[in-house]
Amino acid sequence: MTAIAIINRDAILLRIQAGHRQTDIAKDYGITQQALSKQLCADPEFIQAREIGVNSRLERYERELEQIDGDTHPVVLARTN
Repeated sequence: MTAIAIINRDAILLRIQAGHRQTDIAKDYGITQQALSKQLCADPEFIQAREIGVNSRLERYERELEQIDGDTHPVVLARTN
């Protein structure tokens, strides 16, 4: 089952770099986040992909914050707190 993470390594790393959550990626492949992480944790490119992904998510959240105005839906405002 964990071979899935190795076989699909490149596609998984691209999704992580794009800011996708590991839990969601693992679910798409029918494995757990723990299995995904365990197979790739020693891979330097996995570590780098995680760093890039975190930055990608932060940039997306910053853009969302910059777009908040008086017409912003209360649910979106709640997410920022």
